[in-house]
Amino acid sequence: MHIFRFISNQWVYILDSTTYWRCKEHDCKASITTNDDDNEILSRGGFHEHLANDDIEVEMCRFRNRAESRAANPHEIRLQLRDIYTQEFREIVDIYGTVIAKKFPEFEKIKATLARRRRLNTPKLPNTVEDINLNGDYISMMLFLSLI
Repeated sequence: MHIFRFISNQWVYILDSTTYWRCKEHDCKASITTNDDDNEILSRGGFHEHLANDDIEVEMCRFRNRAESRAANPHEIRLQLRDIYTQEFREIVDIYGTVIAKKFPEFEKIKATLARRRRLNTPKLPNTVEDINLNGDYISMMLFLSLI
C-alpha cells in the first residue's frame, strides 16, 4: 500500500522525496528517512518544536492514507471515489463514533485529492492513431483473421 503520510509515535510526516519525510508542521525541522521496501525508519533528523498530534489527527491521516491508496489502486478503479470515501468513513464511525467522525473532512473537501491519486495509475489517452500500440493476442488474432 502506497502511503502519503507517515505516522510514527503520534508524529505525522509528509513525503518530501522517495524515502525522505518531513514533519507536516511547516516550521518544524524534524524529519525521518525510510527504506523503499517497507518504510522501516533508517534515521531521524531534527527535533519536533511542537506537541505531538492528538489521536484524532493521527486517525484522520490514517483515514486519508487508506482512502487515497484505494483511489490509486487499479483493482478498485470501478469503485466511485465517493463510495471509497463512504466505506472508509463508515469504518471510522463504527470504531470511534459520530463525535470524532464529525471532525473528519467531508467528501467534497478531499474529492480533488482522491481524483489526483486515481489519475496517477490511469493510463494516458493517446493523442494520435500512431500513439496506439497494439500487441500480443490482438495482433495474433488479426493476423489469423487476415489469413482466412
